[in-house]
Amino acid sequence: RRLSQHPSIVIWNACNECPTGWLYDSFVMTIVAEEDKSRAIWPSSPSNGWITGVDRLWGLPSGKPVVSVPVPLFGPSPIIEHHGWYVWGTGWPTVQNVSQMILPGLNLPPGLNSPVATGKSQPSFFTSEFGAVGMSSFESMSVFLSPDNWGIHSAAMFQRNYACDNFIVQYFGADQNLSLIGQTAFQRQLYQCMIGQALVLGGYLQNRRSMNTFGLFIWQLNEIWPTGGWGVIEYGTPGNGQSVGGRWKPIMYLLKDTLFTDVWVSCGSDANCIIKNDAIVPLSATVNAYLVSLTTGKQIAVNSVNVNLTAGAGVSQWWCLGGVSNGLCNSYSTILPKYGCNETGADCYLTIEVVVANTVVTHNEQLLLGPSSLKLQDPKINVVSINGPNAQGNADIVITAEAVAVLTVFTTLHDGIFSDNAFMLSVGQTTIQFIPSG
Repeated sequence: RRLSQHPSIVIWNACNECPTGWLYDSFVMTIVAEEDKSRAIWPSSPSNGWITGVDRLWGLPSGKPVVSVPVPLFGPSPIIEHHGWYVWGTGWPTVQNVSQMILPGLNLPPGLNSPVATGKSQPSFFTSEFGAVGMSSFESMSVFLSPDNWGIHSAAMFQRNYACDNFIVQYFGADQNLSLIGQTAFQRQLYQCMIGQALVLGGYLQNRRSMNTFGLFIWQLNEIWPTGGWGVIEYGTPGNGQSVGGRWKPIMYLLKDTLFTDVWVSCGSDANCIIKNDAIVPLSATVNAYLVSLTTGKQIAVNSVNVNLTAGAGVSQWWCLGGVSNGLCNSYSTILPKYGCNETGADCYLTIEVVVANTVVTHNEQLLLGPSSLKLQDPKINVVSINGPNAQGNADIVITAEAVAVLTVFTTLHDGIFSDNAFMLSVGQTTIQFIPSG
């Protein structure tokens, strides 16, 4: 009753990760429904919803007894709403004591559920929790550690929630010496850990979005201290090394640019591609797919598809990246050599663009192998100039590279974000912006 007028409350949820029924129906949510009929109610998270007691369209109390669909605590995952995949750090004994090395799986290109019927008329589900751990940047963490603890296997790092070894080994190889101490070693380790988190979550999210998913909540938004955890944004309290509001980790940039866009496009591990319109307006666009040489940066067009999708959510279209043989999409090993790439994908990456009225509205840069398996050259990155502020108050950063720099990450002690980050830096000159906050 006291909280029912609070403007930030959207829905009443009886419990987190509890079996539905019992006192949660007969007592807790019955009282809530009597006290506040203006908000939706939900039996538990996860849950399969109600049998009676609510309006099935809006979720508002109907005045009838509330009875939920039974879901046991340790039973099968609910169909309507479920908690998804969590990937813990393993491979080194932290306080969580998961010292066994459990690799998360490469998932490059992502394993999509292709093809599956999507749309508002199809059965759908909502993933209300999932996540992957990752450390924070050197800027955030180093100020709270003495230099002799600048390493992910240092004594102080034992007190962190989870290790990061499995992410680093999966994507950057098992030949890493993760016991090294020092600024350069720590910067490399933290970068690799954050990229690992981004790639793990990127693969999972693309798998989920290829299904008839009508909601994805990541656990969690921000770190609650200047170290590693489940957050996609670093600790944001003012202080040494922290960016006010939270410095964005690489995964946050991928969410903004690719993974959480209303219009999403991807090609899966079987070279079957999807575009999905979750926007409230129709989409008429051209989807262009290119293979890009990691050495020269040259783009080679693979195919172009015109799409006309009705307003979303969940409206999708599938097609094969490189044609069909015997009723199946041609494999990458068949496609890549036709365009001058190694059949394994070691010297190229895939980029897909959605173009509306000559403007790229979204894109997806997809590695075909993990970073440790790529044939890379020294990109010789050079920051030519930093100019600003411009008319919008942002700083223009001009960068050059002589070969493609894979998953390039920029960081700073200043408060704000970059216009692009954790991206494939092209050969030649590129301009990005730093957007200050406050």
